[in-house]
Amino acid sequence: MTKEAQGLSGTLHRDEFGLVVMSYPYADEHMEEIQRRKIPTVILATHIDRDLIALLESFKGTYCMIKPLNYQKFTSVVRQVMSGDFIINGGYNIV
Repeated sequence: MTKEAQGLSGTLHRDEFGLVVMSYPYADEHMEEIQRRKIPTVILATHIDRDLIALLESFKGTYCMIKPLNYQKFTSVVRQVMSGDFIINGGYNIV
């Protein structure tokens, strides 16, 4: 595990995150911990495939955005998630 990954892992254990934004598939090593802690997550992906859908189905309260991002939509989603106004009743949401 890289030094950066160790730092992130330690921070996850201190419950210091209100939202995680990750690029699929590059944050795989932390996904289990993020899911276990039920941290709202925005996954940024370049395309939708079976592996991404399987990942999204394993997470609860996950948002997926396809790159290139609409920056206004991205900031709106982040703002709504952080304020508690953007809620998914289980499952995932592709925005």
